Amino acid sequence: MHRANFHNILADCVTGLNPDAIYLGSAAVGFEETADGVALLLADGIKSALRRQIAGEDNPQSTSDSAWLVMVSADRLPDGFMGGTSSIWVGPNKRAVVYFLGAVVS
Repeated sequence: MHRANFHNILADCVTGLNPDAIYLGSAAVGFEETADGVALLLADGIKSALRRQIAGEDNPQSTSDSAWLVMVSADRLPDGFMGGTSSIWVGPNKRAVVYFLGAVVS
C-alpha cells in the first residue's frame, strides 16, 4: 500500500470520530511534558527538531550509498509486466526491487 493511501485511511478514521482531533500539514518542533500530559509544539521537517529533543543531536556520516525510488504508472508498462508480482534483482553491490502499488489517492 502506498504511504499516502495509508495516511489518508488513518486521517479519515480519526477525523470521522472527531473532525478537530488532528491538524494535517503541521510540523512538530518540540514538546512540553507536565504531570498532566504532553503538549506538542508544531513545525518540523527533514531536520526534525522533535527527534533532536527526544534523542539528542546526531552526527550523520555518509556511507556513499545511493538509493533511488522510481514510480511508473502501470499503464506505461508492457502488458503482463512480471505478471503483476513483486521481484528482486540482485547483482554484485547492486540490487533492484520492483513492487506494485495501488492507485494513489489524495
